[in-house]
Amino acid sequence: MTKISRLFKTNIAILIILYFLSSSIFATDIIRFGKVIMPIVIVILWITNIYINKLSIKKTDAVILFLFGLYFIFAVLSTFTSIDKIITFSEISGLIIMFLISFCIIPYYIDTENKYMEFIILINKILTLLLLLSVAIGYNNPGLTYTNYGNRLRYKSILTNSNALGSYAMLGGISSLSLIYLKGEKRYFIPLIFNLSLLYLSDSRTSLYTLIIFTIIIVGFYFSSKGKSFKLLMKILKAFSIIAVSILLLVLLFNIENISFVKINSILSGRAELWLSPFEGFTASQVLFGKGSNRSFINPHNYYIKSIMSWGLVSTVIFIIIMAYLLIDIIKKIKKTDNNVRLYITLSIYISFLAFSFFESMFFNIGNLASMVLWIHLGLSLNLTKE
Repeated sequence: MTKISRLFKTNIAILIILYFLSSSIFATDIIRFGKVIMPIVIVILWITNIYINKLSIKKTDAVILFLFGLYFIFAVLSTFTSIDKIITFSEISGLIIMFLISFCIIPYYIDTENKYMEFIILINKILTLLLLLSVAIGYNNPGLTYTNYGNRLRYKSILTNSNALGSYAMLGGISSLSLIYLKGEKRYFIPLIFNLSLLYLSDSRTSLYTLIIFTIIIVGFYFSSKGKSFKLLMKILKAFSIIAVSILLLVLLFNIENISFVKINSILSGRAELWLSPFEGFTASQVLFGKGSNRSFINPHNYYIKSIMSWGLVSTVIFIIIMAYLLIDIIKKIKKTDNNVRLYITLSIYISFLAFSFFESMFFNIGNLASMVLWIHLGLSLNLTKE
């Protein structure tokens, strides 16, 4: 049984720690720089390893390579309509590095099911340890670990805000549930309960709902298998979606007079207001090709809207095609293989993050660990064999 190389595991561990520390009260310019430079180091080490050992690069799916190529070409055009051209180009470079890590480098090092399980165990251990340490460090200083935001007393541990804690706790919960499914060991319920507790205390509702969606789907997969059972599960999910939307429409229809924009905006924590008028001052070319990554607009807390604002409508349409292609590819592979648990986990993460991205704007962002974990899974879904 082959294992992941120590150097690669060390690099991943350092990367996760840097992500966590950069979101904490201990963040410094050195830590922020390390978070930016570490993915580049991983890319350089990968290239060096291939060159020294005269190894071949794993072939990337041709359709994905083509679509992402188009995406980056049109994204680059946003630099011409951007106020902060250097920042925009830097962020596009980060997205290219994220593509390399997710679709080329990770599949190169994690090429079997056993290595995938080892990888998830590594993520779970590091996140659990970091969160435990953060709770311990802030234990004697409750004034530091709580924040009152919008009349909501929210726990943030030693992180800069409660949503950051919610994001890491969500990832910890997802990795714990994945290991329960992969290994069938009850001991992973302990970190799961711990992460759920942090999610509850942080009152990070988007992260909590994302974990709930992931849990519902993965539990459904647990009780299903290939063939008719999988088809039945898909029918149940479709029926559930139709019923949920129908109930929502009926509630709106019969209560339209009692529902005000203020109420809806309040339920969505002020996001409705951010979604309705994000393109004020945009020219036609900026709508098509984006305004780049700059500080001239408020974060809409919706990835799809932010994508149009930053990279333009053309790039966003291409990105949606990429998402659809990956979704169809995963479902096709599930239908063809016998109880492929890894693909079940990937699909569960994917669907939950599609919903998550309506309320947070970090769906495809190298600066966020949750986004990294998602895209690594999508990259692995195209290139992974059994050992």
